[in-house]
Amino acid sequence: MLRFSIVGAHGRKSSTLVAVCIVPCMWMAPLALQAPAEYQDLLPELAARIAAIVASDSQVLLTSSAPDSTSSAARRLQEALVKLLVSHRVRVVDAGDSLASVAVSCSENLRERSCVATVQRDSRRDAVIVTRPHDGAPRPDTRPQVSLELQSLFTQRTPILDVANIGDRLLVLDASSVAVYRRAGQSWQPVSSRPLPAARAWPRDLRGRLQVDDDRFVAFLPGVACAGRVNQGTLECADTRQLWPLGIENNGLEPARNYFSTPEGLQFYGVAALGPDADARWLIAERNGALSVLDFARQLVANVGTAEDVAGIAAPCAPDNYVVAAEVSGGRDALRLFQVVRQRLVPMASPVFVTGKLTALWSAPGATTATAIAHDMSGGRHEAFLATVACGR
Repeated sequence: MLRFSIVGAHGRKSSTLVAVCIVPCMWMAPLALQAPAEYQDLLPELAARIAAIVASDSQVLLTSSAPDSTSSAARRLQEALVKLLVSHRVRVVDAGDSLASVAVSCSENLRERSCVATVQRDSRRDAVIVTRPHDGAPRPDTRPQVSLELQSLFTQRTPILDVANIGDRLLVLDASSVAVYRRAGQSWQPVSSRPLPAARAWPRDLRGRLQVDDDRFVAFLPGVACAGRVNQGTLECADTRQLWPLGIENNGLEPARNYFSTPEGLQFYGVAALGPDADARWLIAERNGALSVLDFARQLVANVGTAEDVAGIAAPCAPDNYVVAAEVSGGRDALRLFQVVRQRLVPMASPVFVTGKLTALWSAPGATTATAIAHDMSGGRHEAFLATVACGR
């Protein structure tokens, strides 16, 4: 019998993160006679789904007390599972007082091999089943390994609020204008610049958003919306507080504010739409730094983590909804790729660090890219990045 205990990220037991995983070795044939490879291909999905249910940012140490688990085959499988859990920020530790338990068993029949994990938390029980046919072919819904990639798109000395790539053109929104650039080799050449309304007192942390439809665009700023065309020189602006294109009902930005609010009054900086496995509809970055999930009625369901901002992003290789979160890791600003599964925040890849401070993070609903903007104070420049999900097997 393998015993696991999950404690808080700093080694202290936590009422929200503590768990004990009890893993009996229930094989249909003696484990010592099984080749480790017979179950290795089931472990990545099993570990990911266990981590999604139990918790992220947990630490685990492994001990063993079952006779079967001392075989070399069992040890190799155990070590592989531990490494996979670590990749999901779960590390195995000695068992202690528990609030949850996980029982895992692997077996086979004439048709397939399977591993089953049962997670018991108070009165709630969740089951995870991973199977493979004996020919080793993965199930059709096997998810690819993903990572977050950043591509530098544009830099300038003055603060950038948002950018939008339209073929060989680039729209750049800042506090004073909407500028149009054309791609020339590896650089952008200016085409035109249209000034925004003058003599306006913007908030200290000004935010702006571009929405593009063919050659039409709208620039959203606090209390102002400006409409124009990429190939024309006019820009019409009007004082208005209207819904911003965030994918959730909102009241726009007040002239002196840099945060949004839902019709119910919930205040937030960023939002991401969630997939069907989330048991929720949206993930928001609240003003207090909490990441919270909302249901279809925009009601708060649970707090799942912390971040300064968040945006939704789709993967071109899988029908899954991902979220990109702006966080501080080791004193540096970084972007991190997550999924929300059963109202839990599951890290999907290592953080990607930027030089300087992240000042904006935007994406359109259903888009496969997100825009991140950072201010490199030492270099005196502002840089816009294109964030995408890269897929591998």
